[in-house]
Amino acid sequence: MPNIVSFENIDEEHLILNIDKVKVISPIRRILLLTEFIIKWNRDNKENLPISVVHNLTSLLDELGHNQIPISALNLDDSTEHWQSRFLSEFAQAWGSVLQNEIDPLEHKNNYINNIIYSKDEHVIFAGIHPSKICHALIKIIYNLEFGLIVLPNLDLCMKEEEWSRINEEHYQYCLKGLLDYVGASREDVQYLTAAPKIGNELIEYAFDLSKNLYDFNTKEDSNFEIITCKSQEEEAQIISMIIKNEENVSLFISDGLLSKRINSLLNEESATDNYYLYITFLLYILDILTSNWGSVELLSLLKHPFIDLGYPKDEYNKILADFEIKILRNLNQMGIEAIKKGIDSYNDSEISSFFSKVEPGFAPLTSNINHNISKIAKAHIECVQRLSKFLQLGNEISDFMVALIRECEKVEINTLELYQKILNLLLQNKFSSISNHLHRFSLHKNKVVILTNFNEGHFPPDFQNPLLSPSMRKQIGLPSTQIGYFQYTLYNLMHAEKVYITRSVKGISGVNRKPFLLQRLEMLIRKNGNALNKQPFKEWLKLLTKPDFIISCSRPKPKPPIDVRLKKLQTLSSTAVEKLIRNPYSFYAEYILDLKPLRELNFKPTIMHFGITIHKIFEKYLLSQNNSYEILLNIAHKYMNFPSIQSIWWPKFQKIAKDFFKLDVERRKNFSVVEVEKAFSWPLSEKITIRAKCDRIEHLLDGSIAIIDYKTGSLPTQSDVEISPQLILQAITAMHSMNREIKELMYWRFNGKQAEIFTIENHEEIVQFLSTNIKDFLSNFLNENVPFTASYSLNLKRSSNYKHLERTEEWL
Repeated sequence: MPNIVSFENIDEEHLILNIDKVKVISPIRRILLLTEFIIKWNRDNKENLPISVVHNLTSLLDELGHNQIPISALNLDDSTEHWQSRFLSEFAQAWGSVLQNEIDPLEHKNNYINNIIYSKDEHVIFAGIHPSKICHALIKIIYNLEFGLIVLPNLDLCMKEEEWSRINEEHYQYCLKGLLDYVGASREDVQYLTAAPKIGNELIEYAFDLSKNLYDFNTKEDSNFEIITCKSQEEEAQIISMIIKNEENVSLFISDGLLSKRINSLLNEESATDNYYLYITFLLYILDILTSNWGSVELLSLLKHPFIDLGYPKDEYNKILADFEIKILRNLNQMGIEAIKKGIDSYNDSEISSFFSKVEPGFAPLTSNINHNISKIAKAHIECVQRLSKFLQLGNEISDFMVALIRECEKVEINTLELYQKILNLLLQNKFSSISNHLHRFSLHKNKVVILTNFNEGHFPPDFQNPLLSPSMRKQIGLPSTQIGYFQYTLYNLMHAEKVYITRSVKGISGVNRKPFLLQRLEMLIRKNGNALNKQPFKEWLKLLTKPDFIISCSRPKPKPPIDVRLKKLQTLSSTAVEKLIRNPYSFYAEYILDLKPLRELNFKPTIMHFGITIHKIFEKYLLSQNNSYEILLNIAHKYMNFPSIQSIWWPKFQKIAKDFFKLDVERRKNFSVVEVEKAFSWPLSEKITIRAKCDRIEHLLDGSIAIIDYKTGSLPTQSDVEISPQLILQAITAMHSMNREIKELMYWRFNGKQAEIFTIENHEEIVQFLSTNIKDFLSNFLNENVPFTASYSLNLKRSSNYKHLERTEEWL
């Protein structure tokens, strides 16, 4: 039997026989040493490069090794670029000294190939191609053997010589041309394996060869392509997972990390042993909790992981966890374990307290080793895994990986849990993430079914350029300017599979995705060929799988609560409540009659709404102080603006708002004698209904009239909005009835940190009169138990609502 060896492992036997002589650096140690360099560089240069730069350095080392370029080539002239040149020069010197007693894997492979000896009568066949000079060197050795044979898949022997000589680096035949030039052969020296030359698939030839006119294509044969266009990446992941489950010998190309995670998640819903997805997430979630200071999202991610039950029966565990989330985590004002324990103590729930007493000790090994060497942190990490999940048996590969990591960590001086977390992320991605997008690892003879995912502009062809190198730096080092030609060649080969699925999603993170030129050309050829683009019903299957067994018809919500409830809830109404009743009666029903309140978000952070509430409070305290000093305004602000991110986000914005407000307030003081703030008024419409309103600012003008002002930090209403958002009008009516004073001005003051804006309501007397006349009949109408609180849609589309999911507008509209 022939001895079959992959190019990836060509030196494996030599390594085994010379294990004591050759010390090849392990992938784990390589990443640890690169991380050490990044940390030292940041410290020495007062920089803050992310640890993820290790990925770029790893790919750079691989590229140098593949192209037989020594590390010393990175000693670039500082005048060529800015920080990259200095960074790479220091890296070259540091890396050279680090590897004094060890050797890089690609350097060893290079040495092995250069010194390989084949006997004269030995038959050696090399099939395939890799763009590296290492591969070219091996092919040249085999080519020069008496019985050496080279098999070059899909070399175009029909292209005219003139066209062949002109093909550029991005052409799918360029890498083959470069190989023939390197070994000193021409296409005339190449023979077909079959008796007569035959183009494998004319449709693919026309798609890739831009010199061919699409109108000349008239071949009628079945296409091996299915192009599936999805609405979203989520749908794309679902369809890809369905194809993988229903097809055999699938080769998958993924260039998008998020899509890869989605597919892994779908494929591992039933089993965690296929590619260790759940094991890896479990390892990382434990670290996320501590590095996020016990963030609620991170804590729930771990507690909802299928590997954790803390010894409870499943149903009981889910019930306690739901109570813990709603009662404790969603009511925290700040993060941290002390805040969680304080919340549990204040709630005084023994069941939740007992539950958390089983969670906290699981992290004790890590909390006591946070700033130690990462070798100790790794050991503590494993102990935490065992404490939190007694039944968990780590897969052999995961266990071997963690043992190797602990061993290698002892040789480096890296501390802190944060660094350990980043390094572990890097290593797990490198070790266990999908390698399907590593082009040179595709085995052509296995490609019965190929899935080319995320086939959108920007991903096909993907960006192969290392961000550490500019084009001029690549040229100076001696690296090829692009790898697109090899990508096109690999893509060309993959498209000759028995079945090719091309998937893409219309909607992407940054907007609408565009089709790459190759796909546009391919679709035109398929249509011209008379074939359908989507022949297999995977999208239809997905609809059937996700379609509910039955659909309950949904009519427009029109609840009719009993009269006693109506009398109780409408007895005293705020101006805000009245406005919501006018805009959407159902939203009023959900909030004020059913008393439904939205759950607070996890890891609560102040929003622009909370910022606006705080500004109202600051302005109130400032005006009550009877002091016109700008310094007093800032001092008051410091007392109330004490939430997180104040210095970096809110405070600079507030300073501009404070200047605008102070200037406007000083100008207005010329026209009034007294200013009242946050003053509440009542307006009894009838014995059964009373409206209450609170005004942000009331100015008693010198002519005896008043001005009512409402502060805004969001968008300003328009004149037409006032009729459907009458909150300020209601404030004016209640103030007018209580004070018996003429209202001269109704204004909104808007402060957004850019420029103060004033919007004065025109003809406010008419609007006030109209609302005063009609509001009583409108509200009294809802005291009739036959009148429903109907869901509105014409106004609801303009504003978001906490109760929109209850209205189910899209189902009845």
